Amino acid sequence: MEKTIELEIPLLLPDVKDEQDECLNRLEASFQNQKGILRAHLEREKSPVDLCLHYDPNLLTLSDVKRLAERAGAQIINRFHHESVPIEGMDCSDCARVIEHSLGRMDGVLSVNVNYPAEKMWIEYDNQKDQPCFH
Repeated sequence: MEKTIELEIPLLLPDVKDEQDECLNRLEASFQNQKGILRAHLEREKSPVDLCLHYDPNLLTLSDVKRLAERAGAQIINRFHHESVPIEGMDCSDCARVIEHSLGRMDGVLSVNVNYPAEKMWIEYDNQKDQPCFH
């Protein structure tokens, strides 16, 4: 029987405010097909969420696994951005839907939600694909 080690690492994704955020799934998926990592999953029942990595100690050392986890987290943080933006002057809830629809069609925008009563917009975008005019 092959020996494996399980390592739980506290998740350090500062822009991720919600455990349903897609960046968590991206992080989990980043370990698929990684040599020596047998299984990667999130412990969502915990607060904060932990990344749990099962690895083969014959192929990876503990420091290798920590380095892989840090690099994967850094890649997610550098590529995917989340912003909450105040919006002033919306006349009606239809304006919120128009803004959502317009921004949602832009290259690189992954998710947008405009809250008319709160006059705020939450947007998630891929920094490698977004258009300069977005900023």
